[in-house]
Amino acid sequence: MCLASDPGLTFECIATHASIRCVLGRIVACLHSERLSTDRVSDVQIVLAEALNNIVLHSGCAPTDRITVTLKLRAGRLEVEILDCGNPMTEPLPRPCPLRPETLPVQELPEGRFGWLILHKLTQDIAHRRVGIHNLLSFSITAQ
Repeated sequence: MCLASDPGLTFECIATHASIRCVLGRIVACLHSERLSTDRVSDVQIVLAEALNNIVLHSGCAPTDRITVTLKLRAGRLEVEILDCGNPMTEPLPRPCPLRPETLPVQELPEGRFGWLILHKLTQDIAHRRVGIHNLLSFSITAQ
């Protein structure tokens, strides 16, 4: 396996939580074999878990629909693309929750958008576009 080769590595799963857990395990093993730091691997795992679980919960994908994750290591950055066939996302993309959740009691926390906060905090170059019948979410994470 080599993330630095073109076109990188592609992983597929179906739109279920069990399948996502399985593919995340394979991706984490791959990242460790590429000698990414433990902190970076943890960041990637958190971001992918959030993004993939949101696809299962909110995209309208059927449990048999495929999700594709492509990883490429370029110039010290891990580039990630996630492709799903769910409903089109609303444009513009939701903004991350503007509040600092640690300053509020749990019962006062607003519903939603914390996933976007996680994605925005741990990634760079986050973008979404519709490609035919697919959603394509892309972002990068510093590899060091």
